[in-house]
Amino acid sequence: MKIENGSKVTVKYSIYRQGSISGAENVKSFKATFEVGKGEIIPVIERVVLGHKAGDAVTLEVSGSEIFGPYDERKIVPIPLDRLDTDGPLKPGDYFHYRDEENRIHPFRVKKVEGNTVWADFNHPFGDETFLLNLIIEDVQ
Repeated sequence: MKIENGSKVTVKYSIYRQGSISGAENVKSFKATFEVGKGEIIPVIERVVLGHKAGDAVTLEVSGSEIFGPYDERKIVPIPLDRLDTDGPLKPGDYFHYRDEENRIHPFRVKKVEGNTVWADFNHPFGDETFLLNLIIEDVQ
């Protein structure tokens, strides 16, 4: 049975950054069951399974933006240094976090520091990386 919108699919998959591992034994696999077209899994997996059948294996290079969302300039925002709990100076490229009014932690990468302001980039740090997706379709209903 070929997979189409509405199919219930079970897949086993792994996603890892290109060049980040030395061998497949270091890759953790995940298993997921989802209905195609319902948005229950990352869109790239829904797209890749279309037209395939149980038993098919797919290996695909995937951009980080397909997994974590597109880069968004609006996610680069100024934060006053006195709002950050830091013991020392921050520099571009550093990873840090911001604690909001509800005490939630938001990680960011320092884009630049200007005087008493840190420009925080809240885009996902792997958004511009290339990943390898290995996927096996285990069941289709």
